[in-house]
Amino acid sequence: MTRWIVPSLFLTLFIGCTHDSAKDKSTSEGGDSQPITETEAANLYSIRCASCHGAEGKGDSPLGRTLHLSDLSTREWQEKTSDKDIEKVIVQGRGQMPAFKLSEPERKALVKTIRSFR
Repeated sequence: MTRWIVPSLFLTLFIGCTHDSAKDKSTSEGGDSQPITETEAANLYSIRCASCHGAEGKGDSPLGRTLHLSDLSTREWQEKTSDKDIEKVIVQGRGQMPAFKLSEPERKALVKTIRSFR
């Protein structure tokens, strides 16, 4: 019984990371291109990113620790990683991270949120 708990947890977290909501579809397909508020950006990060990267980008979620994710809040990571690099990973994915179909305002808002972890 216990041997199924960990795989089930990973599957649940993976599905949560790749969930494609109706709002995401409408904005990524040329819908609303209004700038995203800070609150909306924080919610988007919570839904799309925090399950792996942690609430403050430290990679300290259970799944983040398992995957040995970088701490996005360190000075070193923030200085060596450009906004363009962050957006590219959001759009294309990398390693275990899936690609996300987000509008440009959503991508820019996520970059701004990640930059706020400094």
